[in-house]
Amino acid sequence: RLGLDITLHASEWDLNFSSLNPFIKNCSLNCIKSSLKLAKILRAKVVVVHPGKKTTKTQPREQAWQLLVDGFNELIDFAKKLKVILSVENMAPHPKELVVTCQDIITLLENEGLYNRGLGLTLDVAHANVCSKNVYRFMRKVKNYILHVHLSNNAGPESKVIHSPLYEGNIDIRKVLRLLKKFGYDNYITIEGYEPKKEKCLKMLEKNAIFIRKVLSHTTIS
Repeated sequence: RLGLDITLHASEWDLNFSSLNPFIKNCSLNCIKSSLKLAKILRAKVVVVHPGKKTTKTQPREQAWQLLVDGFNELIDFAKKLKVILSVENMAPHPKELVVTCQDIITLLENEGLYNRGLGLTLDVAHANVCSKNVYRFMRKVKNYILHVHLSNNAGPESKVIHSPLYEGNIDIRKVLRLLKKFGYDNYITIEGYEPKKEKCLKMLEKNAIFIRKVLSHTTIS
């Protein structure tokens, strides 16, 4: 009724479609496919998927990587049948994660050919800031693949909280938006932020809204 566009984040809790356990792998793929079906019903414009990861910290990366690529190829085929747009999110650094750095993204989307098959990038700016000394350089390196953006702030590699409000951290939000405009990006930006207590969550939402409106009103972004 409100004429709003919808984006959807696929199921990700307790899932890993790169798992060495075939039951976990298949269950994870089926859960994500259920999210894609929901996206079709809701007419969501884009679906964000967390990449698979290593089962253990000591698992050979090559083994987990192949499972990752195979899983995404299966999900891409399923998404195409539903006419749903799929994008992978870059993750924060962790020993088990496979898609964290610029090179990880380029290898997955370009070298493995998944971008040409229909998989885009959901650029999580806060995740990029945690793993990179220069988040703006990170953005420039992956600009050709950006399909969706998650926006929040933090204090960089030493952050205790990954997703801080837009007004708390060392990321220049105005510069991020200007870069996106320079790249020709005109799709969706999801502002992330969550507090367990409802009152705090609503307060953060209100402050984020005030902050982003102020940024937009003082730049030539919009």
